[in-house]
Amino acid sequence: MGKTKKLEARDMTPAQLDCYRLWCDFRGGEHHVSETVRPWSDGIQIVFKYSGSRLSTTDDWSLTRLVVMAHDRAIRAEVGTVGFKLYVALTKRKREGEWYERHPDLDTNAAKIRKDIAERGPSRIYRIDP
Repeated sequence: MGKTKKLEARDMTPAQLDCYRLWCDFRGGEHHVSETVRPWSDGIQIVFKYSGSRLSTTDDWSLTRLVVMAHDRAIRAEVGTVGFKLYVALTKRKREGEWYERHPDLDTNAAKIRKDIAERGPSRIYRIDP
């Protein structure tokens, strides 16, 4: 990844601004955004300041909140690492189109996941399950 220049809101494209607005809302306002924001394809990458940063589905429920907000706004959210730091990449999508350009709403996605699990059944654990 290297050292990519920090991206300022005034220099963002409309798609990047949509992603940045999601992150500002996620953080509780732009004044709470302390992470480095960089360009990421046609979206943005947010690099957490500290290597101990995390997202979770419980406790402060930040991961759940990010997922719901991303689905509501048709923004693809990717969580990964750069070096020892966590990053979130946000890319604006559309509701319709090819699989690589669309972003389904949360209810549609959740229904597909639940249907797949119900059809497949629970995973078998080797040497434990009969």
